[in-house]
Amino acid sequence: MNNKYYILRHGESEANRLNLIISSPENGITNYGLTQKGRSQATEAGRRLHENGFDSRNTVIFSSDFKRAYETAQEAAAQIDIDMIYVTPALRERFFGIYEKQNASNYELVWALDKKGQTDHSTYVEPVSRIAERALSLITDCEKWFTGKNIILVSHGDILQITLTIAAGR
Repeated sequence: MNNKYYILRHGESEANRLNLIISSPENGITNYGLTQKGRSQATEAGRRLHENGFDSRNTVIFSSDFKRAYETAQEAAAQIDIDMIYVTPALRERFFGIYEKQNASNYELVWALDKKGQTDHSTYVEPVSRIAERALSLITDCEKWFTGKNIILVSHGDILQITLTIAAGR
C-alpha cells in the first residue's frame, strides 16, 4: 500500500440520540446531524490526530455524504488545518431497508445474519458484499491518487467494521 489508512466513525448523532436507524440518503444526507456531544467528540478526535502529527501536508480526509459523518469530518479537519474534504457515497451508511426510521434494536437482526454469512433479501438490507465492494473500490482509487498520505475515512459503524474485517483478511 502507498498510504496509511485510518478510520473515524461519526460522533453522536441526532439519530443515535433518538435510537433510530437512519440509512436512506433521503433521510441521512440533509438530516440527523451531530448532537453537541457528537461535535465535541469529533473535535477531540481531530485534536488527537493533530497531536499525533496529522496535518494538511500529510493527511487526506474522505467522508460519507451523510450529514453526521460530514459534520464529523469538518470538526476533525478544522483541528488539523485541512480545508478540503472529499465527500463520497462510497462511505455512505449501509442501507438497512425495511428498518429505516425504526428502532436501532433492529440492527441486531441484521448483524445476526451477517455473522452467519447470510442475507435476508426480503428486508432490502444492503449485503456485506456490496459494502465491501464500495470500500475496496475507494481504497483502490486512493492508491492511484495518493502516495505517502495518511488517509482518514470518516463513515459509519457497519461500513468501517466491514472494512476492518476485509483489511484483517477475514
